[in-house]
Amino acid sequence: MKAACIILFFCLCLYGFGVAQNSDSEVPVFPFWQEGIWTHTFTTYNGDTLADKSIYIVEKENDFTYHEKWWLDIGEGQLLPARVTKAYDKETGRWKMFYSDGDYSQLWEMDRRDDQLNFYKAFNFSGNKFLSRQKWEQLPDGRIIRTIERSVDEGKTWRIRYYIELKRRDPE
Repeated sequence: MKAACIILFFCLCLYGFGVAQNSDSEVPVFPFWQEGIWTHTFTTYNGDTLADKSIYIVEKENDFTYHEKWWLDIGEGQLLPARVTKAYDKETGRWKMFYSDGDYSQLWEMDRRDDQLNFYKAFNFSGNKFLSRQKWEQLPDGRIIRTIERSVDEGKTWRIRYYIELKRRDPE
């Protein structure tokens, strides 16, 4: 009986800790990611500057859910349509990002480092395993930086794959 009481007390403490961690007052948000159309002002891919014409359309459902329509420049004037949802999962206390472009669907998890949200995912393409992470942050002039990094050594070292500067178009 004493052991059962100790286990019950331990479980209640853990549950209480989980609820405190997942409270809405501590939810990290994207205050800079505003509704509207965002376009690239500067992009590098593996160190090479690209003439990128990608477009992001952001719709904010609420402070916990963002829906995005992306048209990604894949070269030679072709734009690949993709859909993205960033949402806060109250059960896990984490943001998640779901990406789909018709050929691929990906669920990215979130971690928080240096008070920044980072999305990460492990990939296995035809036996090639790597980790990818991306960070979104705001510059003082309002532009957004999206950095995508890759690790092929299980996260020991990271290499910038994409560096993207986005600017919100003024409402017309």
